[in-house]
Amino acid sequence: MKKTSSLAQTFRLLRTKLKIMLTQSRCQTLLITSAYSGEGKTMIAANIGVAFALEGKKVLLIDANLREPKLHKVVGATNMIGLGHYLEGDRLPEVIIQETDVKNLYLLPGTITEADPSELLGSEKMDQLLREVVTKFDYILIDSPSILNVTDALVMTAKCCGTLLVVKHNKVSTDILQKVKESIECVNGKIIGSIINQADLNGRG
Repeated sequence: MKKTSSLAQTFRLLRTKLKIMLTQSRCQTLLITSAYSGEGKTMIAANIGVAFALEGKKVLLIDANLREPKLHKVVGATNMIGLGHYLEGDRLPEVIIQETDVKNLYLLPGTITEADPSELLGSEKMDQLLREVVTKFDYILIDSPSILNVTDALVMTAKCCGTLLVVKHNKVSTDILQKVKESIECVNGKIIGSIINQADLNGRG
């Protein structure tokens, strides 16, 4: 997550476009997902968060992947406690939200849970968390598992006011993208845009 590079410039341009879309739709909660794992959504979520934070926006990154959380590694944090602990009832939000090395950027890490992640993410406690954090942050960016692997992402897209779809170049067919679109729309989710990712991000996300 370098502040100065051609990659940083790319994310600044993306930030400008996203800000217009989010403002038009009055959206604070953005789910970032993909059809399959390995399309780079986790790295993209982190870099979008950095781009907004560098502009002075207060941003919360939430790792809603309770099966294989990775977002904490990307931002250089730990996940000793995190979202799974909160949803299972033994931590308060203010305890599990961490500051990062980037000013204005905060992280709520994911933690592996023995309970069913889809049920936890679909719970009233998750709704309560989102209602609370939208009053404290300008943007909430949520990294989730991929759409076609498990149901977790569909549960979360129904809770967010917008979904950003990351598509790895030459990996996903048009038919699969149509299936993803229909799946999101079936739960009343809203796709506000997509990113064609051509970078080699070493399988992250």
